[in-house]
Formats: sequence, structure tokens, C-alpha cells
Amino acid sequence: MLSKSIKSILLVTLLVIAIFTVTTFAAGNPDINDTVELKNGDKISGHVLTDSFTVTSPYSIVTLERDKISEIAIMPEGYNHDIVTLNEAGILEGTIDEASITIKNEKGEKITLKKEECKKIVFKPIK
Repeated sequence: MLSKSIKSILLVTLLVIAIFTVTTFAAGNPDINDTVELKNGDKISGHVLTDSFTVTSPYSIVTLERDKISEIAIMPEGYNHDIVTLNEAGILEGTIDEASITIKNEKGEKITLKKEECKKIVFKPIK
């Protein structure tokens, strides 16, 4: 029977190893952090190559660099706007003007998707 102190040491050691493993894999390939979720349920992970997105609303036209954006929800037909969540706690509603989005997947292949194929784009956090 192991004593409580040995169990605690083992638990802490396993926790440190788990945290190290997760951070090593996350930092090991910085290009594999963006995700495009398609309307059919598929997800593509990689690096979104589209550098900026233009949002048109009834009040203005705004072009945002991708590093300012946390997430884009592309609304289905029938809605007259998409939803852009900003890194600095803001939301814009309007239509994303880009007709397509290009992502470089884990294999290094560039995939261009039509906007209407996409449901959501989640960008890696900027540090």
C-alpha cells in the first residue's frame, strides 16, 4: 500500500507530465490552430490564409485583420447578417464580403472554401 505522500507525489508528477505534453504539442506546430466548421459538420484544422475580412452593415463597411477576430459565425440563408466576435470583447453584425476562405491544412494543402459551405471560423488566440 502506498502512503498518501507518495500518492500525492505521483499525482503531481503525472499532472506535470500531462501539462508538459499538451503545451509541447500545442506549441510544436503553431499553424494548426484555426478551425473552419463546415455546414455538413466536417471540421478543417490548419491556418486560415485569408488575411482580412470586410464586414458590411447598413451603417458602415469595416475591414478587420484576422488577428483582431476571435470567431466568425456565418449565418444560414434567410439571415441578412453574419456575426464577428472580436478579440477585445466586441461583436459586429453584418455581411462578410469575402466569397471564399482559404485554409492551409495539417498536410500543408491549401483548401479554398466557398463562404456558403462554412458555418463557423474559429481563430487561434493571439498572444
